[in-house]
Amino acid sequence: MKALLSLIVVLFISVAANTNSFYEENNAPSKFTGTYNGLTEDMEFEFTDVNGKTYLFQEVGEDVAYDLYEEENFGQKFNVTWEERMVEETDDEGEPTGNTFKVKVIIDLEKL
Repeated sequence: MKALLSLIVVLFISVAANTNSFYEENNAPSKFTGTYNGLTEDMEFEFTDVNGKTYLFQEVGEDVAYDLYEEENFGQKFNVTWEERMVEETDDEGEPTGNTFKVKVIIDLEKL
């Protein structure tokens, strides 16, 4: 019985360790080179890469050196580093609703 319990604990720990490393690998920051097109009607930051793929971002990290609200950055080419984050939804009064959703966040910009 002790051996069976030990086997179950070892299997559980192995699965948990593999799940965490899989999650971390898939949440590693992503990168691309693209042209900043400005803000969309929904106030998302829009970029287009060299292949014509459009990327939309809902947030910009505090450490980003460029202000994407400034028109001088429209049409500029950047190396963009970004990640997805889970954000808790709030109601009109700013109270949490209990729902979460993913947002794409720019964490670094390098002007080319």
